[in-house]
Amino acid sequence: MKRLLLINAGRAGNLGDEAIRYTLQRLLEDADCTVHWASFLGWEKAKRAPVRRRKQLSESWFKSLVRKLVPAELRWLLRRWPIFLRYLKANRYDLILIGGGQLIQSCSALGLAMFIWIYLFKKFHKQKVILIGVGAAERYTAFDRLLYRKSLKLVDSIYVRDRASLCVLKNIFGVSSKLIPDIAFYISKIYKYPPHKEKRALFCPTSYEFYKRMRDNPDIGPDKNEYLQYWQDQILEYSYDDYQIKLFCTSKRQDLPFVEKLKQILHDKHSINVEILDINTLEELTKEIAKSQVVVSGRIHGLIIGYCYGCKVVPYKTSEKIGAFEKEYVSGSTCLDEVQTLIVRTIKKIVTAP
Repeated sequence: MKRLLLINAGRAGNLGDEAIRYTLQRLLEDADCTVHWASFLGWEKAKRAPVRRRKQLSESWFKSLVRKLVPAELRWLLRRWPIFLRYLKANRYDLILIGGGQLIQSCSALGLAMFIWIYLFKKFHKQKVILIGVGAAERYTAFDRLLYRKSLKLVDSIYVRDRASLCVLKNIFGVSSKLIPDIAFYISKIYKYPPHKEKRALFCPTSYEFYKRMRDNPDIGPDKNEYLQYWQDQILEYSYDDYQIKLFCTSKRQDLPFVEKLKQILHDKHSINVEILDINTLEELTKEIAKSQVVVSGRIHGLIIGYCYGCKVVPYKTSEKIGAFEKEYVSGSTCLDEVQTLIVRTIKKIVTAP
């Protein structure tokens, strides 16, 4: 039985990341592996002792000064370094798997995290490191481009989740990769529900700030009012067709304020009362989607889960990965059974390789 360290962003708060983590972990366990998990960005919940108000003010002033003087990547590294060292010191793994998710992009400290995880395990322990089911953006800072170029040339194999990422890795970083569908496509094999559908449409809007951040060219596209109007028009269309309308978020931290604003506008301008589903777990999310007929989403994993449970999926193109999904799965002739079989076969191939 192989002992694996699975590293990805699958922490509480983003149900798309949780879908990747949970599904991949189940697949690895089914392949007779013992799986340990680590947060890609080194997140770790810690209990803090209560402090007096005066001390809190002092710390806030100090942190404000540090933020001005110390680069964000260096601050992140100083906070997370002990966590990286703990996993490195353990050294009890037969294989290191990093993925899935959009881990190759210029956002936060992703480039630095990728370099550290790979460099530490390859240089100090000579362990086998594989990237699996990762996505790659198209724009990078010079620093992130350097970090990824060095990191990607150290790994043993790379499996990306879409054809656009194949091209990015080849053209920008000069490395070859293989294709595996997004691991979350296997979710309907784990959570199984009766084939009962209600006439209702689920909407998963993203915040306008997220939409602008994900665009390849932030200056192209609708302004904030036009973006709000799009979601109103979509909801009104299904409402007039007697669908029961419900809103939901896969990332409440980023999207819930926008969803609440949309709900208020629908009430004030159109006298439509819609419910925001209180979804906190992956199982709750799959259950709500499985019994719906339509999913309209600007989040890729809302679309993938809807597709897996036989919903009509209507993508809002917040990024190129959603455009690729629409072309291959919504407009194309891809078969879900074939996708799931390919995922299982690829996982078994990876974990059984010497």
